[in-house]
Amino acid sequence: MAAKLLPRRISGLFWVFGAAVLFCTSVGPSRGALNLVSSVPAHAQQGVSAEAPIVLIFNNPVFPGSVDLNGYPAVLSLQPSFGRGGAVVTFSPQLSADGKTLTLFHSVPFEDNRTYLLTLNVSPSQPCLLQNNSSRTPLTAGSVPHAILFTVGDASAPEIVSHTPADGGMLEPGGAIRVVFSEMVVQGSLVVHSDPEIPFSVELSSGGTVMTAVPSPPVGTEPLTCRIWIEAEDRAGHPLTSSDRPDVRNPWVVTLLPSAPDVDAPRVVHHIPESSQRDVDILAPIVLQFSEPIDIGSVKLPGTTAPAVRVVPNPGGVWSAEVAGDGSVLILKHSVPFVPAFQHTVMVDVGAVKDKAGNGLAEPLSFSFWTGEVTPPCILATDPANGAVGVGSDANLKIVFSEPMRAGSVKAELKRNGQLVLSSADVSFSEDGLTAFVPHPPLIQDGSEYELKILSGADLSGNQLVEGALPGNVLRFRTKDLERPVLLSVEPGNGATVHPTTASMSMAFSEAIGSAQDCVIRLWYLSGASGPRLDASCGEETAPSTWKVRGGFSADRKQVVLRFAVGTDGMSLRPGDTVVAELLAAVDDFGNQLADGAVPRVWSFKVTDTTAPVLLELRPGNGEVVGLSAPVVIRTSKPLSTDHFRFEADGDWSQSATRISGRLWKVARRAISLDGCTVTLRHEPFPEADSGSLEEHSFKIVSATDPLMQNLVAAPGVSFETRFYTARRPRIERVEYQAPAGGGFGQEGFMADPNSFEWRELPGPTVGIVPRDSAFRVVFTEQMAPESVPAPVTTPLVAGWSVEWEPGFRAAVFRHSEPLPFAQLRYARLPSGEVVPAGPVMQMFFSSGSDFKGDSLVPLTVGFTPADTVPPSVAVEYRRKGDASGEQWLPLDKAEDVPVDALFRVTASETLSPAELAIESLDGSDADIAGAAPSVLEWLDADGVVGSQLVIGFSRLLCGGVLFGDPPVERRANYRVSLRVCDASSLRNAAVVVLSFSTEDALPPRLCRIKPAADGDLRRGVILTYSEPVLSESISLCDLDGDSGRLDGLSFTVLDGGREILVGFAPLPPNPPGEDMVFQIRVNPGLSDMRGNRQMDARLANDPNGVRDFIELRFPFLFGDIDGDGCFGITDVLKAFRFFLGAGTATPGQLRAIGASGDRPSASDVRRLLIRLLGRG
Repeated sequence: MAAKLLPRRISGLFWVFGAAVLFCTSVGPSRGALNLVSSVPAHAQQGVSAEAPIVLIFNNPVFPGSVDLNGYPAVLSLQPSFGRGGAVVTFSPQLSADGKTLTLFHSVPFEDNRTYLLTLNVSPSQPCLLQNNSSRTPLTAGSVPHAILFTVGDASAPEIVSHTPADGGMLEPGGAIRVVFSEMVVQGSLVVHSDPEIPFSVELSSGGTVMTAVPSPPVGTEPLTCRIWIEAEDRAGHPLTSSDRPDVRNPWVVTLLPSAPDVDAPRVVHHIPESSQRDVDILAPIVLQFSEPIDIGSVKLPGTTAPAVRVVPNPGGVWSAEVAGDGSVLILKHSVPFVPAFQHTVMVDVGAVKDKAGNGLAEPLSFSFWTGEVTPPCILATDPANGAVGVGSDANLKIVFSEPMRAGSVKAELKRNGQLVLSSADVSFSEDGLTAFVPHPPLIQDGSEYELKILSGADLSGNQLVEGALPGNVLRFRTKDLERPVLLSVEPGNGATVHPTTASMSMAFSEAIGSAQDCVIRLWYLSGASGPRLDASCGEETAPSTWKVRGGFSADRKQVVLRFAVGTDGMSLRPGDTVVAELLAAVDDFGNQLADGAVPRVWSFKVTDTTAPVLLELRPGNGEVVGLSAPVVIRTSKPLSTDHFRFEADGDWSQSATRISGRLWKVARRAISLDGCTVTLRHEPFPEADSGSLEEHSFKIVSATDPLMQNLVAAPGVSFETRFYTARRPRIERVEYQAPAGGGFGQEGFMADPNSFEWRELPGPTVGIVPRDSAFRVVFTEQMAPESVPAPVTTPLVAGWSVEWEPGFRAAVFRHSEPLPFAQLRYARLPSGEVVPAGPVMQMFFSSGSDFKGDSLVPLTVGFTPADTVPPSVAVEYRRKGDASGEQWLPLDKAEDVPVDALFRVTASETLSPAELAIESLDGSDADIAGAAPSVLEWLDADGVVGSQLVIGFSRLLCGGVLFGDPPVERRANYRVSLRVCDASSLRNAAVVVLSFSTEDALPPRLCRIKPAADGDLRRGVILTYSEPVLSESISLCDLDGDSGRLDGLSFTVLDGGREILVGFAPLPPNPPGEDMVFQIRVNPGLSDMRGNRQMDARLANDPNGVRDFIELRFPFLFGDIDGDGCFGITDVLKAFRFFLGAGTATPGQLRAIGASGDRPSASDVRRLLIRLLGRG
């Protein structure tokens, strides 16, 4: 930035002012810059929770007034600006008490498995966060990226997309099992199992989606069928899921085919020295290279019996053999030199050397060479080889000379990266003096370049060392590099903004990157658009958006420049989009993978949008029916300027715009999303349309430009104007329940047959027949959005609701796993005395929901009462009729002395139905209670329950006692009755009570038997037996007229506790001849038992006319007593004989006494009397 120079005096004043400001601010918050020090999620973090808030932590307090997220441009932006379900993300900021932590709560969850870019503005020309100090220091970029990329976790588990071979397939020898996953799996979680167990060589592609597994070592000689299964997890920790498809089944079965048996014999393909070679060193080993690995155990050395290799002439000494490489190179060493300047011949016979399978050499070998003259010593070989890389820390540094060297003559020095490590070091030698070993400190494992220089040396003859196979006698090698490369810088940097014609991007590393190794980068646009693409000279696209770097490396391979491919429009990058770059892999020369460093491996940079803004979408669409509060959403290709964004519309849009005049409005910043590309215009709800009609509304974009003043243009098929419609809010048309059909109600208020029912509308709030397991069918006036309609809420609360929507989403069936509670319908008593239902026991609330337009449901509350299948609990009491003034009600069951004029009272736990009362006698009852004509006298309220009490009266008295036995004996009347009452519910639940009770003694005494006092002789008195003891004071006897005369001396005596009365009288005169004497007496009415029950008591319904106990005493005449003296004797016989003879006339009584049938006795009559007298008949 250019700056003008001020006059010295003025600048001095500014200096003084600046010093004062500096002093003042030094006592307040920190003067340091405001930087972001950490964030959650962190930059490049994977698997972020979709609901987790964003937390930003700063090094200094943030000024609360600068946290402005209301509209665009804001102090931060989010790309893309939408979350789950396409809803626009808005943030609610919350600043901690110390002002250093800013938490951003988002309105909707982020979309799963999507990468987001949160950018904190650090440009002073735009709104940005400010430090809470007097100078309001703006936020500046620090070590923590201010452009934070994070990827929301994937809620889905990885799957196998395909695997070869498929289930049941076969694998050729050397073939690989290839498995493709639906998403990236973590290398450390990938495990390949087999049964039987087989070792595998497993590789995972750089993208983590392709696995190759090669069985190692090869399987034996027979096919092997094995079961293979894979375990793996994605980055979110979700385990691999299985499928039953043959090509993706896990586990699956594969048959591994064996390799063909080895029948090929080995051949010698090369040898050293070569045929006819001259000047061969006399200490040179013989090297034979075969066509395949050999069995070194089959090699018999020269000088042994039947040697595999013969050398003529044999120098003698000790021969040794070793193999190199993959086992196909045989090296024969000899301790005694060859003969100088002489021809030597090497011969190998057929079959003398065998391979691993035992196949002998196919062809004989014979070649000759000439040794040279004796020469000064030189270096033949080294270990490690010259130029070797990856040398270990404790590697032996060996120098092989052409001939034995003199001890102490060889000196060496060792340098690391040009710096001296060993100076003129002594070496040690092998026994034959040909190999020198250079001692050294541990070699640094960082890929350093070492130089081992042999300074001097002499052979046994004193010949000085000359240059041989090792140039300059200097061995150069590099150690193993265990340090991983680090990304040092990228260009464009994270959060940068570039022009669409930017030609390239570059990366710098801490060390050389092996061009032959994988360097893989992923490039994609945050919008999801395809690209960007690299020039073919720089990279090869191995997977969508994934590039393997092929060129562009600097000479030291520490930097790579990637050129972008230029599109047909002349642009290499997509205008207005954001490029996200992720360096997936970078490997140094030693195979070390890229390590995380200060520069993130994931970064992004924005591409300047040089195109005109395009209207991509205007919702609602033309002719669309939407909700009364549905916003108008405008989506553009780039941010627009609020200064020139105007629209026309009817309604009140003050929530998101400012009225200019009439229908013309200007868009407010608060209506624009954080990325500036989505405008959400909200309005006050439109009035509801009339039932069955639609209300039309119009909306038109009048003007709009981007910040570069380019006018908004419409995409093909998109218009600046739309006409949409609103209707009415949805309502619940009816609520139905399941009415039992056929089987009716079962136990506990459930439907007897859950599959037999009919839907019936709840006609009112007092329905009391809803089964406890009934579902509820709700019919709406509009097509509903199912996810917006919650389960109903009931009081009392019922849990376990589920919903099933019918096609068209106009009706839903709500079911509950928890039964409806038992309920008893409540009743109220009207002033007229009528008892009516008072209201429902349960309330069901439908409080929220919306239709497909987004209009909210009109809430509805319905009342109902579940089926009452519980009988009422009942208590039965009694008291004497007419004693309401003070006598208490007593329990009836098991009661004694129940008054015969008693009232019964039934008190229940709920409202009763008087019409359903039934009372009847059961077996074992002495009297039928129905004879007393019971009826309900009163229907009362009790214990706050309306109509829960019945008072029962009887038209006739209950039985006051019963007679049994012979003669009958009175006892109490025992009743055993069943009383049945029903509640007032529509199901009329009945309660049956069995009661036993006995009534009071209400029977007067009854005369049951009359018998002579003794031996059947009435003249000694009679005994009167009554049904119960009588009160002696109530006894009075009366001699009645109209009989044989007065019965003198009439009296009574009480016997047997008053149950019997002995009636006595004076001795009677003899009967007149042939005449019975009859006397009538009566026990006067009013005879009373011991309880005061008096005969002919008008109160006693069981004796309404009284009982007249008439007693007739009949004394028959004595047969044969003719003279009336009261006995039978000879005088009577003689007098009858005279009457027979006609001497005198017999009276009718005398004739009866004789037993004559005529007017005088006959001979036979006399004869009969005589026989009686004589005692013969």
